[in-house]
Amino acid sequence: MLTKRYKCDTIVRQFMQGGIVMNELNVRLELVEIHNFKNVEYGIIDLANKVDLFRSNILGVYGQNGSGKTALIDALSLLRFALCGLPIPSLFVDYINVNSEVAELSFKFCLYNFDVEEKSHLTYSFSIKKEKNEMKQAIEGL
Repeated sequence: MLTKRYKCDTIVRQFMQGGIVMNELNVRLELVEIHNFKNVEYGIIDLANKVDLFRSNILGVYGQNGSGKTALIDALSLLRFALCGLPIPSLFVDYINVNSEVAELSFKFCLYNFDVEEKSHLTYSFSIKKEKNEMKQAIEGL
């Protein structure tokens, strides 16, 4: 079962109501938190650019074998399906850690409106749960 939780503030509400044009809005993924997804029981990666708010930066992911690099990439892939409103492929049910019933993923975004120089945050969280070897979708709105 897939459940979604949203946490919004001013810029997000304005954007969703059509009050902000997308080219005025810069969106960056700042934080990924993973619970019981693949081989990761708990992991957090901070992607925030602490040097300059919205200048370009380069990100590389490296680590030992089994440290969760592929789990991060698969979590981002799952996020893409969820954000695009696409059906979640059933293969993701096998990504729940073998020692758990539920996998939880949380993604924190920073939204910066250049027009009014205002920064907001959006947290998008969801969980997947195995139900009779199928994954069903249930959505909780704003």
